[in-house]
Amino acid sequence: MLKDIEEFEAKNVGIALVQEWDEKGTDIVYNVYLLNLRKTNIEGVLVMSEGFGMIDGEEKQSSILRHFLDIVHAESFCKIEPIQYELFVLNNRYKLTFFDDGKLYEKIVVFESNTIHPDNFKQVPLLKKPGILII
Repeated sequence: MLKDIEEFEAKNVGIALVQEWDEKGTDIVYNVYLLNLRKTNIEGVLVMSEGFGMIDGEEKQSSILRHFLDIVHAESFCKIEPIQYELFVLNNRYKLTFFDDGKLYEKIVVFESNTIHPDNFKQVPLLKKPGILII
């Protein structure tokens, strides 16, 4: 039965963690975005996020958050969630599922512990802000 399920590679869709100013323009904040770099819309998008790893020698795991996005248009982005700087010491995993042309796609993106750092930031396409994009 499982051998009959086709798997489709989720190309040109990624998760970006960016640094930006808050709404007042007074503090730097970090937000996570879904980027659809495809030429087609993606639909029924579900993003699950969680953090896990060691803090001060103790195993930690965050709550699992789920975000549903009806449609993410071609070559566009949607904000998923804010992320606190203190969580950068954890592995931050995002599991993404979506439909395109009636086919179900899945992708897992992991920002490994301590890799989210301004020294690793580059300009993120579409957003035009400093951050890290994993496609």
